[in-house]
Amino acid sequence: MRDYAVRIAKAAETGAATAARVGRFIRQEPMRGEREEAIDLSAVCDEVVAMTRPLWAERARGGLVQLERELAPGAMIRGIAGEIREALLNLIQNALDAMHGGGTLGIVTRVADAEVTVEVRDTGTGMSDEVRERAFEPFFTTKGQGGTGLGLAEVYGIAKRHRGRAEIDSTPGRGTTLRLVFPLAADRPPRDAAEPINRRAPRRVLLVEDHADSREFMQALLESDGHTVHAVTCVAEAMDRLGHAAETPYDVLVTDIGLPDGSGWDLIAHARGRWADLRIGVVTGWEPRGATAATDFLLRKPVRTSDLLAQVAAATLAR
Repeated sequence: MRDYAVRIAKAAETGAATAARVGRFIRQEPMRGEREEAIDLSAVCDEVVAMTRPLWAERARGGLVQLERELAPGAMIRGIAGEIREALLNLIQNALDAMHGGGTLGIVTRVADAEVTVEVRDTGTGMSDEVRERAFEPFFTTKGQGGTGLGLAEVYGIAKRHRGRAEIDSTPGRGTTLRLVFPLAADRPPRDAAEPINRRAPRRVLLVEDHADSREFMQALLESDGHTVHAVTCVAEAMDRLGHAAETPYDVLVTDIGLPDGSGWDLIAHARGRWADLRIGVVTGWEPRGATAATDFLLRKPVRTSDLLAQVAAATLAR
């Protein structure tokens, strides 16, 4: 009965996460200054490359992936940096999935005619005309049960919200280029202006997530920000990692709720009862009904990169 309840909870969580992603496709109206900031598109490309590189061989099924990088200076746009990262993450993951056995991944940015363009290229299987015409439709996928059909739809919605557009060039058997085009920010800094580096103090993070893609994404993201991450899939593995020491070996615990061998709330209660200063966060796809008072933060799936990084970094302020 408990296993059945866990399966129901996970199905509800997946449905809620899917609804959130569909919402990003639907919300295509351009932003009106809401949370907008200046974004260096070339810098974001480098961030996403660094974040995903540990997963390239696995996504390309063990093949060698070569990177061709051509990033222009002054590629400044305005918008929400977390959404732009998510769009690029989707494009890079799709490119890797298309290159069975390896290939060349290209990342290019250009500035011309008051526009900033970013292209993600692959030398993979390519798309037929029919697939290319439907690629941005929600729930359309060529990956079978392994795909949701929401990645490119989400990218399309993010581009439209940033007053931009999304384009596809593809040839079957030769590869695909996904192109995002945005208005050039009018207040971009001088090309030789030095950006201040915001170095966060590294934290020790225990990540508990049974969904492989989510776990790999969050682990790679946090490690790219300098943190040490131990990722496990269930309550028992997390309990073993936490051990029985008087002082916790971690600064931050990030956990899902519906886990294969139990509830994340049980893990949270155990950890909070032993270590009052441990920063605890929940990452879930649905509205929790548990004891959220025991947690320091709650993030809804799909997780925004900027939100997760900020919440983990906040552990440095809680000490």
